[in-house]
Amino acid sequence: MNFLNFKARANHRGWRIFLSLLVAVFYFIATLPTFAAIGMFLNIGIFAFQLASSFFLGCLFTLAAFLLPDGLRAAANGLCIFLLAMLIWAGYAQWEAQIAAGFTGKWIYLFYYDRPMSVLAVAMSSILLVCLVRALIPQKRLDKAIVGQFESYFRTASIGFMVFYAFMLLYAFLFTRQLLPGYMTPNWIPFSMIATYFSEIGPNSGAAYEFTMYFFGNLLLFAPLGFFLHGFFRRKVWLSIAVPALFSLVMELVQWRFRWGHCDVDDMILNTIGAALGVFAVRVFGLIRGRVSGGEEKSIFAHSREIC
Repeated sequence: MNFLNFKARANHRGWRIFLSLLVAVFYFIATLPTFAAIGMFLNIGIFAFQLASSFFLGCLFTLAAFLLPDGLRAAANGLCIFLLAMLIWAGYAQWEAQIAAGFTGKWIYLFYYDRPMSVLAVAMSSILLVCLVRALIPQKRLDKAIVGQFESYFRTASIGFMVFYAFMLLYAFLFTRQLLPGYMTPNWIPFSMIATYFSEIGPNSGAAYEFTMYFFGNLLLFAPLGFFLHGFFRRKVWLSIAVPALFSLVMELVQWRFRWGHCDVDDMILNTIGAALGVFAVRVFGLIRGRVSGGEEKSIFAHSREIC
């Protein structure tokens, strides 16, 4: 009897590993619209389609995981495997580029924001879809086992996401930033840079791509931070917004002090608004859960029935 139980557990573990690897492959496929496209740079229409495709495919593959036995845990494990594989691949590509350049002491700016954003789009689509499903489950069908599965997913997926997210921030704002040859005057006038980008955009202007990456990139960059601080780590609204704002301020001051990039108060404004959007998403899921559960639950996170 003990041998049969061990064999059943081994088979179950083997199925979970196989399914996790399969999900990871599916998530990689979801990023192909961005990674495999040619001629995307400076074409915002193509980039928007690519990013939307990655987001849609990420949702589709996560939804398919719900239909499989133990699929929710496999989706979380597969997401972490996918993100780890992306980090390893990026590190290897960066290493090869540095070798080809002869190790001059300067980092080669190998990845623009489009590719990391496509990876984050796949990851966030998975997490947000699971949050939505958790919010919409009827109260009579909710038991400890289901809550436990969702909590397991949130815990595993959030760790994997935040590790990748931290490396992305370090790469984009520390490793690849070079010392500027001349002094760039910091922009301390709120919304002036945003207004400049708006004034330069034309129907066929290359500035449209740069503006979109600047505006939406800065806007969405800290949205996950606000989301995770307010949701998974149970931080209050003001703290979930203040921490990203402070972090953004530090990054801008570092850029100004060491001349890494351009210090711009508009970046901080957009980062802070983005963090607020992440907090708002958590509140929306909580409102949906409150309506569906008839007021019995005010949050989708079992460890925090009500977030202040």
